[in-house]
Amino acid sequence: MDRKKIKGLLQGAVDMHVHCAPDTVPRKLDAMDVALHAKRAGLRAVVLKSHAYNTAPVAALVESRVPGVRVLGGVALNHPVGGVNPAAVDAALRLGAKVVWMPTVSARNHVERVRSSPNGGHLRSLHGGRGEGLTILDSSGRILPEVLEVIRLVRDADGVLATGHLGLPEVKALAEASYGEGLRKLVITHPELEITRIPDEDQRELASLGAYFERCWFASSKLGPGLDPCVIARSIREVGAGSTILSSDMGQVENSLPVEEFEAFLRALLRCGVQEDEISLMIRENPIQLLGL
Repeated sequence: MDRKKIKGLLQGAVDMHVHCAPDTVPRKLDAMDVALHAKRAGLRAVVLKSHAYNTAPVAALVESRVPGVRVLGGVALNHPVGGVNPAAVDAALRLGAKVVWMPTVSARNHVERVRSSPNGGHLRSLHGGRGEGLTILDSSGRILPEVLEVIRLVRDADGVLATGHLGLPEVKALAEASYGEGLRKLVITHPELEITRIPDEDQRELASLGAYFERCWFASSKLGPGLDPCVIARSIREVGAGSTILSSDMGQVENSLPVEEFEAFLRALLRCGVQEDEISLMIRENPIQLLGL
């Protein structure tokens, strides 16, 4: 597909996973430039993500300076915000955060998996782990009380809860707890990434609980494991476009601009047999519904 058609597909799209400066590690663009590039490309909205702090105030300030594109923020429950900290979540939501990620670089699963990963160089550079890392389960495998409190806070704010870099047993427990608490906006973060990979059969099980799957270009980028994008396309076919959102997960200095990488992602999926109407569903309707736009 030529670039003009790809750019047409991006009109009104949402990228729910963009890293930007200011951050604790170098980023390709600052938040203002992310918004300007998204507006020029015709995107409807972007969500700014940091592993270190709540991006909602930055997003609100940028959105006020760049009319014509929604700029939204969220908080990742890593060590810098006190881990799975309901007070930090409550404050973030009151400040306008739309997405709450469970621990990412501070997750025990992340800390353990990147140690032995041959593709974990960039992930190790994010400096999130302390000791053995954070888990959402107690020693008996039950959801911790503070996790349930976070679920309820996100539910009551009509926000989006994302699984971050949790391991599969934690993801399943979180999905069951979220469903039981009436939260219907749970996103499984990059299930194709090496350290958070979830087999398709488990994805189908999670989809039955209403979970969405955020499939990210980072998994196929030069900084990620270099995953064949047709693997992502296969999971879309197996699990369904109706439960999928597509995000760039871009902003690393070594990669191209997030919008350009998002274009490359769509182009690769189309080559792998994903249909244009499916792309539209995954980058427009599904994220727009999740974010309440």
